[in-house]
Parts: sequence; C-alpha cells; structure tokens
Amino acid sequence: MALHDCLHYVSANLILWAAASLLSASACVLKATAPQVDIGRTSDVSLECRNPHPAHDISEVVAMRILRWEVNEWNSVAECRGGEADVRMESEDAVAVGSVSSAAGSYLRLTWPVATNTTIGHYRCDVVSFTVQESVTWQKSLPVFITNKRYASLQLLGLVVEENKRACLEQLSSDKQEIVQNVTATLENKVKAIGQMVSRVVEERVREALEQMTERLEAQRVAFEQQLTAVKRKQQLQSCADAEGLGPRPVVFLGNGMEVVCDTITDGGGWIVIQRRASGEGNFFRDWTDYKYGFGDLSGNFWFGLEKIHQLTNQIRFELRIDFKYKEVDYFASYSKFFLQGETDNYKIQLSGFQGNVVNDMLIHNGAAFSTKDRDNNSDIQDCAQQYKGGWWYSICHEVNLNGLWGSKTFGEGMNWKSVTTHYDSVTFTEMKIRPLV
Repeated sequence: MALHDCLHYVSANLILWAAASLLSASACVLKATAPQVDIGRTSDVSLECRNPHPAHDISEVVAMRILRWEVNEWNSVAECRGGEADVRMESEDAVAVGSVSSAAGSYLRLTWPVATNTTIGHYRCDVVSFTVQESVTWQKSLPVFITNKRYASLQLLGLVVEENKRACLEQLSSDKQEIVQNVTATLENKVKAIGQMVSRVVEERVREALEQMTERLEAQRVAFEQQLTAVKRKQQLQSCADAEGLGPRPVVFLGNGMEVVCDTITDGGGWIVIQRRASGEGNFFRDWTDYKYGFGDLSGNFWFGLEKIHQLTNQIRFELRIDFKYKEVDYFASYSKFFLQGETDNYKIQLSGFQGNVVNDMLIHNGAAFSTKDRDNNSDIQDCAQQYKGGWWYSICHEVNLNGLWGSKTFGEGMNWKSVTTHYDSVTFTEMKIRPLV
C-alpha cells in the first residue's frame, strides 16, 4: 500500500471516529413548555426530561435529575430514583413526577403551577443507567433556558455567553485528551506496519486540527462578548432602580455611560456598589491614580473610582450604606446625606444622617481628604496611608480602614471598624454602596 493511500485511510478513519463521538455526546432531552414566562402570570410551566432514543445496550435507568446552573455549578432541583420523584430546591409550589424503569419509558417532569422567581434559570438533565455489560453510563442533555419575558434578551444572551465559554473550554480539554488517546490506540492497532513516519504525520495533523479548533473557539468567545457588550449598551438603564429582575448583583450600563454593579436586594435595592471585598484577591494598597479611576474586577473585588463617585454625588443628593461582616455577624452603617468634593479638594468626604447597628466610627473621618501611599493628605503628623497600608479618608489616622490589608492582625493595618474589630483584627466582608435619595 502506498504512503499516500495509507495516510488517506488513517485520516478517513479519524474523521469517522470524531463524528461518531460528537453525535453520541448527548442522548437525553430536556424540554420546556414555556421558554419565556411572565412571573405570576404564566401557568403550568414544566420541564420534562426523557431519553427518546436510548442506546441498544441500556438495560435499566437508575436515576434521572433536573439541574439548574447556580453560582458557577450545577445543582439538582428535582430527582427521580427508585420510583419516587421529589423536588430538591426551595420552592413551595413546584411539583415533581416521574418514573425510572425501561430506557424508553423513563421520564422526570418538574412543574410550577404559576411561574415564580425560582422558575427563571438555566437547566439541563442527567440520566444514569446500567448497560447489559453491567457498566454505568451517564448522559446529560443540552442546556435549556427559562427567562423572564421582560429581560429575556439581555439575560438569555448573558447565560448563553457564559455557558458557551464554559462548555467550549470543557469540550476543548476533553477533546484534546480523547483525540490523543484514540489516535494512539488506532495507530497501534492499524498502522504499525507504516512505521514512525506515518505516526509523525498523523500527530502533526491532530496538532494542527487542535490549533484550528482553539482559534475557532476563541473567535466565538470574543464574538459573544462583543455581542453581549453591544446589547448591554443598547439597553442602558437610568439608574440601578431599573435593574430589578436582573439578579442580585448585575453589571449594567447607566444612561451616563458608566458601567456599574447594582445591588438589587439590600434595603429595597437601587444601590450602586462603589467598593466590594469578599476575599483576599486583589491589591488595595495602591496609588492615587488607581483610586481616582478605579480598579479590580466588577464580578469580584473592586474600587469604583473617586472621580466617578464625585461626578454622581455632585449632581443630586445621594445616601451611603456600608455593610460588613465580622465573626459571622452582619453590621451596617448608613448615612442619609453623602457626597465627595472634587480632586482639587482631594475628594473630601461629607457625611450626615447616621443610622446603623454599630457605633458611628466614620465620624472622625467626616470632612477628611482622601490619602494614598503616594499622596499624603491627612491631618496627622504621620503618613497614615503608608503606615496603615490602604487608601482612605484618613484623619488622625483612622477608626475605619476598610481598604486596609485583608486579614491583617497588625495594629491598624487590617480592614478595621474599631468599635467592632479593634485595631487588631479585620472584617471578613465589606461592601460600600450609594443610591439617589428620592
């Protein structure tokens, strides 16, 4: 057999194997009766999982599950095993029915009599079966979305982007390993006589195919993100009060062009989050320029930016709320009047109208200028920002230091609220937010 014919034979078999693998990747099907719903209006919303085309070697279905994507993982919301179906999520209205027996006759149905907030989500179903060879198979369906009609386009596109990013990365990782393993086995069984030359040629073709796949997936990811950004900009909101229904902490564009994180839950919602620290990730011991324009990840830990806070609070009256946690206890301090002066005044803070379940430790900071490690504007003889490792409205020097070092127990260097943590311990969560006072 000529070398050219051998290469053609191997390539054809590899293509057939890859196509068969992709076609068998998902055998069960999840269907929604109403992909878009009106909360409180749409009735009899159901998700049904079936296996309409079971593999011929399936002897028994052991369990079926319907899962929802929540906080970066799939969580079971309904299950059927041993002839009983039950609801696993926190919902008083949802009902699950189902049966697991033969491969073709098994099903699981989850129904909401009337659509609620718990109906909205991103779902898939799993089927676990025994084969006649006494092995276990696990099949999962393609994802299904149930969205709120009012926010369907933005919400659905965001979920599609995230799922495609995640699925693409998982598929690429899995395909790389499977292709290499199967190509190696095929070469050992069918191409031994051709020798090392053919092996090198095939491996090179696989490598090129993987590179092309990676480039295509990256291009798709970039295109999705660009499309999502364009949709967000078209659907600009006047304020975070208009973000209700987009989740607890959606990232949106306001009519003034600012990209912000909204808090739609706390005290009625409508808040613009200007600082968030929920973990030790990110460096907050930064210079003046960083604190002026903002830094960090809007989906994680970040500082919004002094100049943007000044521009917002200098136009209309705003209120400020500070939430923090220490030893699993939640604390808050709110101020009915809050604004920042401009950069020429070093962004001095003005606060009044305190309420909260803590001592008003921000009192000594009222009227203070902002200081960073490269710009000392505090009234104390020492450089407070350098001494206490943060950026803040230092006075003499501080009783509050929420931009200090994460977890520090060194005097004054941690994320202190003095009356709660003393100067020797740190809070474990902090979030500062503002909203227009109507």
